[in-house]
Amino acid sequence: MDNKILFSKYRNKPDIKGTKTYKVTRIVLKTEAAAVRPKAKITLSFAKFLKAGKILLIAGAAAGLGYAVFTGVDRLNNSPEFEVKEVKVKGNKYVSKNEILAIAKVETRRNMFGVKLKDVQSRLKGNPQFKGAAVNRVFPGTVEIEVTERDPVAYLGENKLYQADAEGITFPAIKSFFHGKRLYVFTGINISLSEVGKKTTSKSLKQALAMVEKLETKGVPYLNDVMAVDVPCPEELSLVVQNTKQVYKLGEGNWDEKIDKLSCLLKSINERKKDIAYVDLRFRDEAVVSFKNNKAN
Repeated sequence: MDNKILFSKYRNKPDIKGTKTYKVTRIVLKTEAAAVRPKAKITLSFAKFLKAGKILLIAGAAAGLGYAVFTGVDRLNNSPEFEVKEVKVKGNKYVSKNEILAIAKVETRRNMFGVKLKDVQSRLKGNPQFKGAAVNRVFPGTVEIEVTERDPVAYLGENKLYQADAEGITFPAIKSFFHGKRLYVFTGINISLSEVGKKTTSKSLKQALAMVEKLETKGVPYLNDVMAVDVPCPEELSLVVQNTKQVYKLGEGNWDEKIDKLSCLLKSINERKKDIAYVDLRFRDEAVVSFKNNKAN
């Protein structure tokens, strides 16, 4: 204890019966620490009161804002003003708008915010006919689709018709009409379903695509009627004039030299060009020309 007993005083106090008892009187002096200890007081300063008021005000504002956002979002999601009224398609040259809409599956008359743009974009990008696709909302009621199509250079496929672009990606043949575009036909090359939409690993297809690029780059007038490239194997690559069934056998490699030689040959026998059955340039130092009357030179 903090209190100290200074002294005790004993004195006799006679009992009623005459017996002696002692009563102790104690004088207690409080220590300095005990004497100055303040009593606990509960006080609330103005600063604390102001801080508590601010917290309550912020909480109330947050609750009000949350309610406003909730009701606003609910109104937007159900407002007829934001229904999909039109789906626009941009960037398509070969695939028709109806075909693109069938792939995209965007429902009209539903709320704009209910259209999942990433899902629509994934469906379009999942189709090998497209290199890319972008989908956006244009308020108040339009969904805009912009596609980047693969540019086909040739048809191919023995069992089913496919197309290939210059990168060697194959995809199902596009039904649309190609205005003024020259498309070759690759024969002797078969494509399996597992290869569709992927970059080709076929050496024959790579050879055919390289030959088409060479023909387009050189722009040989006497080969403008070539519409088919036959590649049963890379060593047997041939150019085919489909209307007359004439065949120009080039084989593998040295194409610049062979194409120049073929062009000069066709120019020199221009009058008899239509009678050619085939020209074989697979041999390094000679060209074999066979005419339709089965005479070879």
